[in-house]
Amino acid sequence: MCAKREFYQAGLNQTLLTIKKNLPWLERLDVTSKPATTHKDLISQSETDVHDDFKRELRLYVSEIVLYCQAQATVLEAIPRLHSMSIPTKRPEDFFAQMAKSDDHMKRAQATVLEAIPRLHSMSIPTKRPEDFFAQMAKSDDHMKRVQIEVIQKRQKEKKEMLDAVKKYRKGQKDKLDFLENLPGEKKNSQNKKSADNLRPNKKREFKNKKFGFGGQKKRSKMNTKSSALDMSEFNPNINQKKPGKTGKGKPKPVCIAVLVKLFL
Repeated sequence: MCAKREFYQAGLNQTLLTIKKNLPWLERLDVTSKPATTHKDLISQSETDVHDDFKRELRLYVSEIVLYCQAQATVLEAIPRLHSMSIPTKRPEDFFAQMAKSDDHMKRAQATVLEAIPRLHSMSIPTKRPEDFFAQMAKSDDHMKRVQIEVIQKRQKEKKEMLDAVKKYRKGQKDKLDFLENLPGEKKNSQNKKSADNLRPNKKREFKNKKFGFGGQKKRSKMNTKSSALDMSEFNPNINQKKPGKTGKGKPKPVCIAVLVKLFL
């Protein structure tokens, strides 16, 4: 048997007096209730050896029953006392719980929900109740999740089949690359594919090919040679015979005043 606990009763009472405040009961809401005599009898009967598992568990069960009964007795004593002081003990139907948002904000939210209820009634749902509508929305969400899981599983299966086919091809078990045709990332519509015949020639590319050529060594390709230095086919003698001060498009060309002064002095 365990030794009975001993407390310094006088010291505890003295400490209680130091922390006790003379406040009205409505500010404290404390009720002291003792267990009934029948409960005491149950506790005394259940006192057994602590080494007996069954009886020890039975004592714990009895202790919980005594605790619940004592709490019930406290409530039955406190509720009538509150009613005698005209203090309500039940929340009203439109009660807003205490939270960070103000009551005005919650009233606006309540008005929004009440306005949405008639629209939910008018929608084509099996039963015209908002609860059923939200239940149907939850079912649709579950359906979307299942579809998403199926798509992911299908992609994983295709990826696994592709890897298996690549392994077989590398080992020589397959001679053709048929598994590379009609891949998921390829466009199946042949109309979107541009053929080489339908492509327009790139003028810039043609000019560069004509000037520099294409293919072969590019080093020293822009250097002058004897033939290129003697080639005067592209020389235009009239290009420098235009009147000064005018551009090719007829717009006057800005001339420095200092240059004009030097010319006429």
